[in-house]
Amino acid sequence: MFFSGHSTNNVLTKWGQTLSLTCTIGMFSNFSHADVTSYELIDLGVFEEGSSLSIAYGINDVGQIVGLGDGAITAEDDESTEDVNEQTRDFYAHAGIHDGMGWMDLGAFEFNPEGFEQTAIDLVETDFILSSSIGFDINILGDVVGYATEYRPDINVAEFVTTVERPVRYDGTQWVVLDPAIEVAGRATAINDDQMIVGYSRTETATDSELFRNLAWYHDGTDEGVFNFIPLPSDDVNRFSTVVDINNSNRVVGTTNGIDLGGDVFDRAFYFDVASSTEAIGINTLGGSENSAAAVNNNGVIVGSSYLDGDPIGSVGGFPYFIEYAFLFDPASGQGPINLGTLSEEVFRFSKALDINDVNQVVGYSNIGRRLGFNISHAFIYENEQMTDLNVMIDCKLGWELSEARSINNLGQIVGTGIFNDEQRAFLLNPVEDGTPADQSCDANEEGNILDENNEGGSLYSTFFWLLFALLGVKVAQTRIVTRH
Repeated sequence: MFFSGHSTNNVLTKWGQTLSLTCTIGMFSNFSHADVTSYELIDLGVFEEGSSLSIAYGINDVGQIVGLGDGAITAEDDESTEDVNEQTRDFYAHAGIHDGMGWMDLGAFEFNPEGFEQTAIDLVETDFILSSSIGFDINILGDVVGYATEYRPDINVAEFVTTVERPVRYDGTQWVVLDPAIEVAGRATAINDDQMIVGYSRTETATDSELFRNLAWYHDGTDEGVFNFIPLPSDDVNRFSTVVDINNSNRVVGTTNGIDLGGDVFDRAFYFDVASSTEAIGINTLGGSENSAAAVNNNGVIVGSSYLDGDPIGSVGGFPYFIEYAFLFDPASGQGPINLGTLSEEVFRFSKALDINDVNQVVGYSNIGRRLGFNISHAFIYENEQMTDLNVMIDCKLGWELSEARSINNLGQIVGTGIFNDEQRAFLLNPVEDGTPADQSCDANEEGNILDENNEGGSLYSTFFWLLFALLGVKVAQTRIVTRH
């Protein structure tokens, strides 16, 4: 159903959404990328009144956005409960499509209660089950792919555990599990305009020291389709592989996590052409030990992030810290990957590219300074050999801090996630074509998206958000499998 004040009678079919968006994006039909000096920011809102967050993951070339949101706090919950961990919501994670009017909640996939996978734990016999759906990508037809999952309480610990996870596709009316006969546990990460789907799945491993491993695959998206697992580079002893994107020529990009001949674990970006490749082809790093791929455009140009050459420059939380930069790589050029730089020259600097459109505009996020001792990241766009903070291309009086840009379409529209009114919110940026620069006249001491000269500005919530982000980042680094989602 649609929220943000729109009637539930406005629920549209997949084709109806596409047609309605013709008027919405008509203003961009003659868009010239070279003219853009600022963006109009659209707050995408939340799924329903009382929701606490929204996240945008992707945008297609007719302006449909796929994302994630949560539900409102249930009426039964004590309104005096201020601890968010004690609050109960209608739902905690549903995929949604935003069509320019509001979010359409795609709901959760309903698993067969008798058909979930029993794990090596004791599950509480209860009807209290959390089901969720996550949508990562949306194609020109409005088809969404992602994964559905179910959580049940563990009798041994005071927490929920995942009991089942399936790669799924939303066909305009309902969630459909890909190839349900073999019950592959995993995630679908991208879909192209010909409905070819890619993702990765957990399978049994041949060693006793690991419970599972991820293997990358592609699938033709039909009910009769099967998983085709991607052969990995023959010079790697690989344990894991993930795939994150596919273009309309069926070029696939992803990352392997393997062990080299010296026994060291490493990440390695790869690409694979469905029609011609016999195995995944590794992508060189920017000189360091690891890299990962994030996206590929319809011309076959790939973006990702890579360590630079050299030893760790320090440690965070006891773990070594390597400088990591966004890269662009065109296999047809005969040259290696290009370093896209960072927004800052801080000691603990980094940048990550998350998406690229067909005119090689790249979006992602990079650190811009430090706040209370922690790195703060901002969304960026890279074009004309220059990386620009998107926060300086919007009206600073809006009070937003754009944290990351996740996707850019061929109209130059960008979606991502930022902080607004102390909440994590999804945004849409529409290019302003008349050359008008963004208003950046805010006082540096005003709360909003501007740091003062000592890099200590911004809202208190934003500071704690990035503090949490930094701590989680250190934890994730221990089991580093990189995707753009």
